[in-house]
Amino acid sequence: MLMQLCNVFLSVFLSLWMLLSGVGVTNPMVLRPGIKLRFDLNNAGDVIGNKFSDANAWQLQGGWAVRQPCGLTEREARFPYLERVQLMTATGGNMWRDLFVDPLDRSTMTDYAFEPLISACRNIVALGLTPEIKTGSVPLKFCAEPNIQSEFDVNSLPPDDFDVYYDYIKAIGDALVAEFGIQEVKTWRFGVFTEYENKEWFAVYDDNGKVDANATKIAYFKLYDYTVAALEAALGAQNLDIGAHAMQCTNGLWSPRDFILHCGKGTNYATGGTGTQIDYLASSYYDPSPGNFNKKSLADTILELKRWADEAGLSGLSFGFDEGRLLNGADGRPLYLGRIVAMSYQAAADARQFKTMIENDIDFFSSWDGGLNLSNNGVDPVSKHVANLGYKMAGDRFVAPKKSGVPLLWCLNQDINGVGGYDAETNTARIMAYHFNANPNAKRVEPLTITIEGLDKIGKKVKVRQYIIDDNHANFWPLWWADQTAAGFKNEDYGASSQWDVNPAAYSTNPLHGELFNKNLERYRAAAKLQYTEKLYPVQNGKLVLTPTMEHHAVVFYEILKAD
Repeated sequence: MLMQLCNVFLSVFLSLWMLLSGVGVTNPMVLRPGIKLRFDLNNAGDVIGNKFSDANAWQLQGGWAVRQPCGLTEREARFPYLERVQLMTATGGNMWRDLFVDPLDRSTMTDYAFEPLISACRNIVALGLTPEIKTGSVPLKFCAEPNIQSEFDVNSLPPDDFDVYYDYIKAIGDALVAEFGIQEVKTWRFGVFTEYENKEWFAVYDDNGKVDANATKIAYFKLYDYTVAALEAALGAQNLDIGAHAMQCTNGLWSPRDFILHCGKGTNYATGGTGTQIDYLASSYYDPSPGNFNKKSLADTILELKRWADEAGLSGLSFGFDEGRLLNGADGRPLYLGRIVAMSYQAAADARQFKTMIENDIDFFSSWDGGLNLSNNGVDPVSKHVANLGYKMAGDRFVAPKKSGVPLLWCLNQDINGVGGYDAETNTARIMAYHFNANPNAKRVEPLTITIEGLDKIGKKVKVRQYIIDDNHANFWPLWWADQTAAGFKNEDYGASSQWDVNPAAYSTNPLHGELFNKNLERYRAAAKLQYTEKLYPVQNGKLVLTPTMEHHAVVFYEILKAD
């Protein structure tokens, strides 16, 4: 209690001092306490990429292989930022993933049945997207005694005969080229396994039944080399975009550094030459739950991969995250559908992540397709809104903020910051600012002063469009939470899944959850809609000052255009 009182006293003192002295104020007419962000369009730097370009699908069978989750017009309208769909564990590992007529018939190794994979790729391409095919796990019939892991329910062993596996992967490549043509397939991406150093996905055992880390590592090197060689034979090396997905954000069975060095300097197990083609390096990144963070930062996770690539003499690679965000909700239960929460915490967290990715040249972060609500009747989660707003900045040149001041209610758990962009071709400036609090239940509201300089290049009068994402804007979650509370629903009613999941009724053991959600669908759809307000402002001395009030978890986005 004493510490809390001290914090309150200190925050009030600092706020009064800033108010009276004008410390950190970039415009002398604006004596406003709190955080100040100043963006100078004359200091625009590198081009911002589309950071939320990917979506990953847990399994193609029963999903993308049998249907498109939405139509092309809806996809382009609601998900313009999507470019690629990752089909995880797409070529085998159990009875329903293996691409054979009979996955258990070891009398033949070539009864290939590639239609599920081809159908999934057709559905992806029909939506104007490109597939990424993650090969693995190893089909059951390629191992005399396959080992099904309980964690992911796939065979974790390497093939008994790598030449037989080579033939399988080459046949897949040949079938894709025959169906879609090389001009289409060469725009796709391939990956070799998911979290390759995670023993739950891939492991070799010694004679005592224990996992052999070194043998597992060598087996993966060999598997990667043979997969690359097979796809190069089918597509042509110049047409192949291929890489690998590490666990990396936490320690695995062995270090990804060894694999990266193998690709750069090691002996290729398939060809006997030096090195193996690799075009991208990806990682997973999960926080345990809202407000409970991974010990390794998002930036450090990728910076390690970059350092190791430099050490291996590899250049021109792209780097990103093939899956991640949150493992559990605030109740400690799994977030199965999309590894995100629908509360405004997620919007602020994603905006903060967007800033980190720009500053550390991280190319992409893949969302779980189940969390996008592609077919959830227009009830969009806040994470989708942040991705769409971030996509508006794709192609802009990055304008880094200069930050000053302290939060009005001083608290170490808060992060108030943002990113800017300027597009000289369309003469448009964009600002994304966020208020992130490590406490998912925080209720602190903060003032923010945003000063944009260099606006004289746009005009003497500008049109400003403001988008807000918080509990009161573009978010259905507060309504749903109030409705389910009034209905008497409890945490335990949700079975093993989290009450915080983005689609609240998806894994519920109570059918009344779905009934309540569908009954109020129009309310939720309206509350979830992202909209903007528009206002004209004069530009004085090339500057504009905006003063939004940031809710406890909030994102505010501005588009600044020349007024007609």
